[in-house]
Amino acid sequence: MNYLNLKMQNAKEIKKELWKFMGYFVVLVILAFFALFFFVLSYTRQYEHTKSKILSYNEIINKHHLLKGKLDTLYNLMSKMNTEQVSNNLFLSNMILNNVQDLRRTIGNDTLNFQHYYFLSNKLDSLMFVKSNISQVEVKRKMVLDELDECKRQNGRLRQSLALDPSRGFNN
Repeated sequence: MNYLNLKMQNAKEIKKELWKFMGYFVVLVILAFFALFFFVLSYTRQYEHTKSKILSYNEIINKHHLLKGKLDTLYNLMSKMNTEQVSNNLFLSNMILNNVQDLRRTIGNDTLNFQHYYFLSNKLDSLMFVKSNISQVEVKRKMVLDELDECKRQNGRLRQSLALDPSRGFNN
């Protein structure tokens, strides 16, 4: 009987140790599952965060290229203003002002990322004012030169008429 008693006690201890092992195993499996779950969760969050950062960076880069092209166009248009290349400076200045407004609309509320473009767009108004003043001075200069030429022509005619002998017409 002693043998049976020892066998039953041994079976109870085996069952007890088996349940202990299974408990530890289940806890270990649950911990491994949670570790894997949180790893996948953190990977997903980091991936989404990185993806959103890349998209916002690409938007900024695309906007930068767009603004660069618009600014180059403005520079070319402004360099042609008040030159002989353009016949209608008023139309060109209106076109430049429309492009400046378009540049400002493109910048929008994103002035923090595009401070240099925002600064330049604000200074373009004063540049246009200076350019228009230059064109007004140029028009006045041309008018004065035309008046000077007319005066020279009149002076030349008067000198020719006075150079003739005035007594010719009065002698009979």
